Amino acid sequence: MLRYADEKSGGKLTSTEKKEFYRELFSLAIPIGLQNLLIALIGATDALMLGRLSQDAVAAVSLANQIVFVMNLFTGTVVSAGGALIAQYWGKEDRTTAKNLFCMILKWSFGISFVFFALAMFIPGLLMRIYTPETALIEIGASYLRAVSISYLFSGITQCYYLKMKIEGKASKSVIISAVTLITDVILDMFLIYGLAGVPKLGANGSAYSTVVVELIGLVWCIAESRRKDTIRPDWQGIRWFSPVITKDFMKLALPMLGRNLFDKAKVYGRKLCHISFWVGGIHMALLCAIGPALAYFFVLTETARYYLIMMLLFMALYVFAYSINTVVVCGIFPAGGDARYDAVSVFFATWCFSLPMALLGALVFDWPVMAVYILMCADEVVKLPWLYPRYKKYLWVNNMTREET
Repeated sequence: MLRYADEKSGGKLTSTEKKEFYRELFSLAIPIGLQNLLIALIGATDALMLGRLSQDAVAAVSLANQIVFVMNLFTGTVVSAGGALIAQYWGKEDRTTAKNLFCMILKWSFGISFVFFALAMFIPGLLMRIYTPETALIEIGASYLRAVSISYLFSGITQCYYLKMKIEGKASKSVIISAVTLITDVILDMFLIYGLAGVPKLGANGSAYSTVVVELIGLVWCIAESRRKDTIRPDWQGIRWFSPVITKDFMKLALPMLGRNLFDKAKVYGRKLCHISFWVGGIHMALLCAIGPALAYFFVLTETARYYLIMMLLFMALYVFAYSINTVVVCGIFPAGGDARYDAVSVFFATWCFSLPMALLGALVFDWPVMAVYILMCADEVVKLPWLYPRYKKYLWVNNMTREET
């Protein structure tokens, strides 16, 4: 248990403070969680429908979607860092700077998205060869990448708008948009992948075209919402804006929260969030262990492929548990307290110094079994866990990073 002494309350919240804590937590967590679930379901429904088509189709599309995964790593970093800065100035009611920062992350996100769009559009075959030497998978994946690449231009910008809605306290809007796009994606997938009602059967490319449509719908809807009153909206002044000082904050991933020096309250809230992340991760781990093996029989797979999938899902259950704790503590509590660098340090050592090198050695040098290589590739989140508690216990993450003046 994470225990410590709080000067006023002995490390505990009063009943009123507990109600306020959970009210604030769930008012943010439920809409954001629902939106993330709906976004994940879009990818999951694509995989399920392709899984009934052929093993090659689901394998090729899964590999091709690693490109958008890498893109989201970059755009997600931009959105997260920019969002923390926007939240600060929005909280200080400095709407002009908040708008300028929003325009800045729009430019950065679009630039990143454009690079990946160009790669997927013009050299999709080369990208697929990074992940597989199989000619059949390269052919399917390259065709899919070329078709889906236009959606990259939309998704990077949409992420920025979803962030803006959360900062403005309108997260429920993003949930509605995600729900509508999910339903639209499922319907389009049914017609385009399998060719229902006389529509041409497009296979994997049908999934790509539906993704383009739903991403465009989401973006247009977000832009329309931004035209309402009391909301951040981009303009030419914001697009041209540049501030060396604030950009330096952004580049250093300075995350200025908890600006009222409520350090004791931050510790109490941090402990509560740690406990919640532990239980949420445990519940998800149990669910994946129970449902995962049964889900594997939905796909059209060979017995060997189905065995690998079940084993991967079982290990993924442990990964989800570790990911839940790491995401809340390393990506949430630590940065909120002013410790923005630990996340980068932990990723560098766990991923780039351990997980990826060991997986590469296992696959290319030692010829280890497929499951051993897969476990090593996904071991980065598990490796981080033993180092969290000592750092949390020392409260090295409790700092005041707020600027008093713009």
